[in-house]
Amino acid sequence: MIRPANSPCPELSVVLCTYNNADSLERTLEQLNGQVFSSNFSVEYIIVDNNSTDSTPNRVKKFCDTNPCFTYVFEEKQGLSHARNTGTRFALGKHLLFTDDDAEIPNNWIQKYLEIIQQHSPVCAYSKISVIWDQPKPWWYLNAFQTLLRRVRLW
Repeated sequence: MIRPANSPCPELSVVLCTYNNADSLERTLEQLNGQVFSSNFSVEYIIVDNNSTDSTPNRVKKFCDTNPCFTYVFEEKQGLSHARNTGTRFALGKHLLFTDDDAEIPNNWIQKYLEIIQQHSPVCAYSKISVIWDQPKPWWYLNAFQTLLRRVRLW
């Protein structure tokens, strides 16, 4: 990954880790690309491919080619912690946001975090998540889990 020497440090780096989930990832990328936030802020998106064997690399590279704020990074060592650490190493933003390749992201997600950062300067913040199910839910996933995930609210 090469960045111009004069490029300003973004306010926010969004790190999205993915592994063999090309279909829902494409939807998540479109949702990130459609974020609405103040033009006073710059945001970069680091997409970390955690050694996918499906069409993920090609789809992400194609998306990044047409969206310059998005950067494709490959991490060979499998595991979410390795992928997130790689994304963190590549991120230039003053603040980090993490999301997943199967997350349903509202169009004001980044704006809400930027507002929280401006108002409260938190060390850590998190919000509820919704999952994109492109297959039936796993047998072990209880509906109670989704209820718990939705209880956590930043706004």
